[in-house]
Amino acid sequence: MSERELMSGPGLAGVLGGVVPRPVRKVSGPRVCIGEALVAEEYPLTILVGDGEWATLYCSPGYERFLVLGHLAGEGVIAAADDVAGLEIDTVAGLARVELRHDARPPGVAAEPRDRRGQSAPARRIQSRLRLTRDEIRRYARTLEDLSVTYRLTGGVHNGVLFDHGREVCFHQDIGRHNVLDKLHGQCLAEGMPMDNLVLSFSGRVSSEVVAKLGRMGLPVIIARSAPTSLALDMAHELGLTVVAFARGGRCNVYTHAQRVLS
Repeated sequence: MSERELMSGPGLAGVLGGVVPRPVRKVSGPRVCIGEALVAEEYPLTILVGDGEWATLYCSPGYERFLVLGHLAGEGVIAAADDVAGLEIDTVAGLARVELRHDARPPGVAAEPRDRRGQSAPARRIQSRLRLTRDEIRRYARTLEDLSVTYRLTGGVHNGVLFDHGREVCFHQDIGRHNVLDKLHGQCLAEGMPMDNLVLSFSGRVSSEVVAKLGRMGLPVIIARSAPTSLALDMAHELGLTVVAFARGGRCNVYTHAQRVLS
């Protein structure tokens, strides 16, 4: 698939965005070149829920609505997009104004008790019967690399793409790996997309916070380019999440719930 086809693919966010030029002096041995370099754009977005300030996210521009919805869902403030009665994004002022439905959970109240790691516990164990082949893992990892145009230009963003039985359904990128997950989560909520049989191909490392977010989403499989942590694998084992990491160059490591990966 060509880059042009990927950029116009159905359901995919733009693969290039959030890039600005900055002056730079490039040093190579005794040589110094003065010019411009492309860097990833970052700005603060403050979320206001009702009359109060909820949080400030440092993020890449674009798809702020999905980011806010996914962040609030991941924190247990909302369970569905319908819990939000109004959402206004002002990118110039860096503000997202949220009005909740009157019966939605008020801000400041966690949906689940916080555990000793300071994270909100996922609601339920993942029970998906999804299966995938090693060829699919390689293809999903390769597709992520193909879509990572902004990363190749700047080296400054994370990327994530969701697959539904081999079909790419949404792609997002951001300077923060947690923001990538929130944007993906928010798009699924906004479009009413079930997440219990989706596969995530992800550029970042698999930390306990990443696993907690995936537990909230109910995703059964993550294919990560980077490494997992010990606590993340312990949590993934408990949740029923399949963790595939170091997925690059046709290789990968399957750490948890390997029954989902067919020989």
